[in-house]
Amino acid sequence: MSEIYDNIIRELTKPSERDKQRKVGPSELGDLCERCLAEKLLGVHDEEKTHPLAPMIGTAFHLYLENTIGLEGYLKETRVTVGEIEGYGEIRGTADGFDTTTGHVVDYKVLSKKKIKAFSSATFFDEDRNPEFYSDSLTEGQLKKYYYQMMLYGLGMENAGYEVNHTSLILFPRDCTVESVMSASHELCFKYNREAALNVLERANQIFKWATENRDNLEELDSHPGCYYCTFKR
Repeated sequence: MSEIYDNIIRELTKPSERDKQRKVGPSELGDLCERCLAEKLLGVHDEEKTHPLAPMIGTAFHLYLENTIGLEGYLKETRVTVGEIEGYGEIRGTADGFDTTTGHVVDYKVLSKKKIKAFSSATFFDEDRNPEFYSDSLTEGQLKKYYYQMMLYGLGMENAGYEVNHTSLILFPRDCTVESVMSASHELCFKYNREAALNVLERANQIFKWATENRDNLEELDSHPGCYYCTFKR
């Protein structure tokens, strides 16, 4: 291999700002696996860094959307504070998009076509746009985690003084070739649920409190049946 190739790969595998992040954010709080969430809150979650390409593609596409979308009244990459975990600190994150005109939180996800199909077929709504999820445990865990993440972003925008009415997951496939944006992308639109966001924060507070008092017994916490880490990495 050439020297320049080695240098480029070395640059690509350097720790990102997200890798350096010490505290959990809204994307982690919705984890249905109590044991993994407790470990992340305590800073003892040991996850091997293999530098997969998929998150890099997602980060690059997020940057493209940030630079391309120029809608009036549409806030991009907004830092928000969603709440606090006692003894741990404030939980902060970055909302991908927020339409100030309609009070609509937007979160972009760059996923495989297979995953997008699974998410869309597993989500059903009542007349008020409240969701019900019917799926295997792995899909349920990922989808609910994204749902709670959006509700927390909505709470963060409320905390910043905005009215929030809806949230949307906009799903883009990373493994498309000739498909158009219109035919390949998909939206899951949810009614904003403040109570759901507060419940996630309360659950995290309870898990953190228990974990700090029982550091040597974290295995007693429930592992979600759809947790990839607990199934394949422990």
